[in-house]
Amino acid sequence: MSRLQARLKSGILAAAANAACLLALAGAAWAQPPTDPGNTTRRPGEAASKQAEADIRLAVRDAQRLTATDPAKAVERLQDALAQVDSTAGLSEERRAALKRMLKDRIRVTQLAANDPKAADSADKEVGKGGKKGARDDRAADQDRVRRLLEEIRTLQKQGKLGEGRLRLTALSPKDADNPAIKATERITSTKDQIASNRQLQADRERGTNDALREVDRGSVIPKGDIEFPKDWKERTKNRSTKPKLTAKEMAIFRGLGSVISVKFKDTYLEDAIEYLQTYLGQPIVLDPLAMEELGLKYDTPVTLSLNRVTLRTVLTKVVRDLGLAYVIKDEVIQVTTPKTAQEMMVTHVYSIADLARDPLEAAMLIDLIQSTVDPGSWKANGGTGTIVYHPLTQSLVIKQSSEFHAAMSNTLP
Repeated sequence: MSRLQARLKSGILAAAANAACLLALAGAAWAQPPTDPGNTTRRPGEAASKQAEADIRLAVRDAQRLTATDPAKAVERLQDALAQVDSTAGLSEERRAALKRMLKDRIRVTQLAANDPKAADSADKEVGKGGKKGARDDRAADQDRVRRLLEEIRTLQKQGKLGEGRLRLTALSPKDADNPAIKATERITSTKDQIASNRQLQADRERGTNDALREVDRGSVIPKGDIEFPKDWKERTKNRSTKPKLTAKEMAIFRGLGSVISVKFKDTYLEDAIEYLQTYLGQPIVLDPLAMEELGLKYDTPVTLSLNRVTLRTVLTKVVRDLGLAYVIKDEVIQVTTPKTAQEMMVTHVYSIADLARDPLEAAMLIDLIQSTVDPGSWKANGGTGTIVYHPLTQSLVIKQSSEFHAAMSNTLP
């Protein structure tokens, strides 16, 4: 092997190794303090309180289901939650007192249910006096939330931002699906989308025809020299960038997925597990109802998983893959859908490797190294959905992968 070939092989190996390390440490990279104005990075105490509140919410739901069949186990579940409130740092004193008061009331009612159902009913009614007002307040808050959402969607539609309005509808919770106002808005949005699509198609057709005829006329003009550049050529080349552009919200999602978390799900409803992760992440996670119907899944499908100090990305991947689902980051939200749909939503990006590979053989070596070291299971050659192809004319790799992959690779390959 010549000295030049040895240097080339060393460069290829180093590039692939850097890419593998970058994805392995992606959680740490996205967990760094943000420079965007939103500054969504959590302090340690705040992260602990967020996880504690999610755990307590899950414990109350479990206890409510167990009260009718095993009150003793329900009490034990609530007592564990009460102990967690006492030991959790980062909770304000007012919030800690409110949670303890609520849990103690539920423990008292559940204990009475085990010994004297009539007394339990009386105590439950006493606790429910304040609960009825809270329920009315919750309903009023839901109605106000739906009203504000519909106003926001109508404003976006008036501004011509139909895609953003449709995205607001997809982020609704399942309990809003039967709301008549929501249904009417969905029909109106669908109709406006079709009208806008037809108008856009007609405009594109006319513009394409005019552009083609204009190019024919321009082709008849004899150039002044050997080659002529457009007037804005310098501006175009100055602003050219091959790296994927990430919005502030996408950066916040990537950082949140890199957060370290411990979970213990045992026969937890899928909807509850997703809500738990969504609460901790602070970003929307949307379940695709059509994908769930296709795979025979329901919102109460049980999820069992126990992981200690892993990234939230690992937990979410494990939950959805065990059910035959996949997730992608698109339109600034996490969307859970089928692997086939996820593949259709992947992003294609081109990476120049002119300084790493001079011929198809060297490019094949680089491709093999990337597929075997950078998230191997995600590539089509290894049973996944991602693809990578060498384009010899431009000496570049055309890679179709997830947004997470491209966000990491942009710092490795130009």
